[in-house]
Amino acid sequence: MSTCLSQVTTTPVSIGIGPGTVASVPFHINTSGEAARFQGTSPYVSLYDGILMNGYIQAINNTFEIGSKNNYDINFYTGDTPRMNINGTSGVVTVNQQLIAQSGIKLTGPLQAANDLTGSPGMVLVSKGNATPAWEERGIGFAAYMSNTKLMNSGTAYVIDGLTEHFDDGFNFNPTTGEFTVPITGLYQFNVNPLFLFNTNLSNAQVIVGLYNHGTLMYQYYHFVGFSAVSYTSTTSMFTTKLTAGDVITFKVTQNTGYDQTLLNFSSTITISGYKIF
Repeated sequence: MSTCLSQVTTTPVSIGIGPGTVASVPFHINTSGEAARFQGTSPYVSLYDGILMNGYIQAINNTFEIGSKNNYDINFYTGDTPRMNINGTSGVVTVNQQLIAQSGIKLTGPLQAANDLTGSPGMVLVSKGNATPAWEERGIGFAAYMSNTKLMNSGTAYVIDGLTEHFDDGFNFNPTTGEFTVPITGLYQFNVNPLFLFNTNLSNAQVIVGLYNHGTLMYQYYHFVGFSAVSYTSTTSMFTTKLTAGDVITFKVTQNTGYDQTLLNFSSTITISGYKIF
């Protein structure tokens, strides 16, 4: 004698396939392995909320699609926590957690930071630690030479101004006043190269070059040089310093020779130059 147990249970409101199905579930399959198959030309399963179609699952040609309808978003959850959202109208993808791309990221459009800012050509996306990264202008630099000679009394500090620019990337240097306005907080380097007209023979004369921020001395170099009555005299000072956006930098030079000296203007020379390191 053999016993046959029905594997299909039907009620007015549910269908159960397999043992131990739950009648309160409208369609319940309890089995191991392949539980259901939808086969045909581009078969799909549609999902409705009331009378509107929310989305579908479809095998179409050589692709598998999960899609929404009526401009509905697609959300991905784990443990009832939202992890990723695809906006149904704009298509913008929002990832709630860290995205790890083990094979790298390939961009065919602009890389944007906060507020949809894409930066300008030549800018660099800079880490701000735990804050949102930001685009920063790395094309910051200038070089200028004296437009006219400047007569300098001994022992007097003179602002290096009245210059002509060789270039000014970022437009942060004012050649008339000799002021460099810091556009972005960072590390900067400046070179100051005053060139003096020959006057008299002096050995071990003192030349002081200072970097000033809003008129206040930050750093200065003391140079002990020899002045010649038949050749030019020059010094070179290099300043590397951290600056804050909005700082206004000027340079002053003092000669302590006991005589008047002339600061020269040669277009083939660079009196002041500077640039942002990072």
